[in-house]
Amino acid sequence: MQKQKDPSKLEWLLFLDQKKAFDRVNHEYLQIVLERIGFDFTFRRLVNNLFARQMAHIYNAGKLSTSFRVKREVRLGVSLSPLLYIISFEPFLRALTHDLEGITLKKH
Repeated sequence: MQKQKDPSKLEWLLFLDQKKAFDRVNHEYLQIVLERIGFDFTFRRLVNNLFARQMAHIYNAGKLSTSFRVKREVRLGVSLSPLLYIISFEPFLRALTHDLEGITLKKH
């Protein structure tokens, strides 16, 4: 890393760990984003039916837990999951880059 050339300017670097990213998508948040982007009610209902009504159990020490509702996660086996993840992440990226002027990389 090099020192900042102009100390009056704020410079930063951000690393985002996207490990288990599909597991972190909140269903209610996804519905809000889809609506704000302009997806119609029929599509949003389809997505809701695919993900929001998921139930799960935990199997531990030979016993099955009572069922509970899964509130986050887009399943990896669903073809729409990668697209839905990107759509859910887009508002964050837009906010992050809203005032970004650009990045200059130095040649070595």
